[in-house]
Amino acid sequence: MKRHELTIAIIIFLFLPLIGAGCARSSNQHRSDVAIELTAPLFPPTVGRFMVSFRITDADGNPLDGAAVTAKGDMSHAGMAPVLATAAAAGDGVYVIPAFEWTMAGDWNLNVEAELADGTTATTQFDIPVDHAAICSESD
Repeated sequence: MKRHELTIAIIIFLFLPLIGAGCARSSNQHRSDVAIELTAPLFPPTVGRFMVSFRITDADGNPLDGAAVTAKGDMSHAGMAPVLATAAAAGDGVYVIPAFEWTMAGDWNLNVEAELADGTTATTQFDIPVDHAAICSESD
């Protein structure tokens, strides 16, 4: 390899990561001063579809509207498919999933992520025990 070709190769090798970094999309910044509070369901939920709602506030307790809120429910043990849902804004910092489906009794991890109006994100995990659905039977 000629000397000028080697010099060009070294320059490209050294500066290519810097060029790529300028084109890359910046990642969301995580906010630790945001509170995500679980306001429903009543505990403990049972297997089936239930409303799940959250209230999102800033460090001063002011409601944060305009967020995109998603939830991912995972059983604490391996082997179950996660339950994914998107919450709708209800105003005053409240976000509602009308029919989150708890597919099995046991211990669940509900991970909530809110992408806030300013582009930052906040996340919280809730540990939720889910009971078996009540079975009603009629006695003769």
